[in-house]
Amino acid sequence: MLPSTLLVVFGCLFVFLETASVQSRHFHSRDTQSSSDAIYRKLQARIVPVVSPSTTRVRAARAVQPVTKRHGKREANISLRISAALTEFLQIVDSEAAKIQASSSSSPETVASQAQEPLQNILKAAQQALANVKNCEYAPSPSGAYQTPPSSPCPLLLAIIRSLKKILSSLQAVMSASQAHTNLGEIMTQITGIVAQIISEVDSKLAGAIKDLAEMGRDVLDSIRFDGFGFGGILNVVRPL
Repeated sequence: MLPSTLLVVFGCLFVFLETASVQSRHFHSRDTQSSSDAIYRKLQARIVPVVSPSTTRVRAARAVQPVTKRHGKREANISLRISAALTEFLQIVDSEAAKIQASSSSSPETVASQAQEPLQNILKAAQQALANVKNCEYAPSPSGAYQTPPSSPCPLLLAIIRSLKKILSSLQAVMSASQAHTNLGEIMTQITGIVAQIISEVDSKLAGAIKDLAEMGRDVLDSIRFDGFGFGGILNVVRPL
């Protein structure tokens, strides 16, 4: 009788202990799993943050906007420097054109003689303008009147072409003389050739400048079509065959 009773007691005790052990393992596993899930969620939140429409907009702006601003600022600075170089050149062209115009009522010989120096000054200014446009990325920022440049250098280029056209018109009467035609015509051809180079250089710095110039300056370009003295070179750059 006693052995049977002891056997039953030990059996119940074994069942109780086994049940407690299973429950303990279950709770421990659940706590461990819960802790692991919490850690995983924290790590995932750091690596892959929750995306909402608002965060998408903010992150897109942060990723793209600074690049756009830097590009726009660089282009604006280049346009600023080119406009400064062309404005300086235009001022010299206008100043020297006024001198030629003032002597146009004199005799052809006097006009031919007095036009030499102004044209040489314009030639030097054209060479300097070309150098300034080529190196505009490295030139110091202009100040004063150049702080607000035109949106495109094209109006300045057209003004330069118009002024050169006026100079040619002023010299037209003396160009019939062979000597004047040779001397003055050669200088004028050099000037217009450099202007054509300036236009090409501007387009290489500011894409689309030639297209804008062709659209904006249709009448001016038509007026120089048959002038000779290098004006055809300008036309060929703006309106390539």
